[in-house]
Amino acid sequence: MTLIQPVFSQTLRQIPDFRADRLGDHAIDDAGIAVVVVTTADPFSTNPRHEFQALKWTDAGAGSALTGFGGLGTTVSVSDDGQWIAFVSIADPLGQNNDRSLELSSSRLTDRYCVS
Repeated sequence: MTLIQPVFSQTLRQIPDFRADRLGDHAIDDAGIAVVVVTTADPFSTNPRHEFQALKWTDAGAGSALTGFGGLGTTVSVSDDGQWIAFVSIADPLGQNNDRSLELSSSRLTDRYCVS
């Protein structure tokens, strides 16, 4: 018989439920305030084509879409201060990726290429 062990933690938070066909990586900032995940889900009605996009939730449960374009890979990273994300993408939001090859990008969460 296999027993499921409970999580032993002083603070356990569940990110709001949402249906996701595919999930990529997830990352958390050093303060533990923001969690970012790459997914094909559309919990905010901003991803009707169900492409990989970066989504963020705060420790208060507030969520938002970080990228306003599809084509992300499945990897994302968040800076220690939670102000920047880095991701791999075939998207061309700046008009500099005409061949749609995988490129590493970073974006401050207040830039116009991120939806906040």
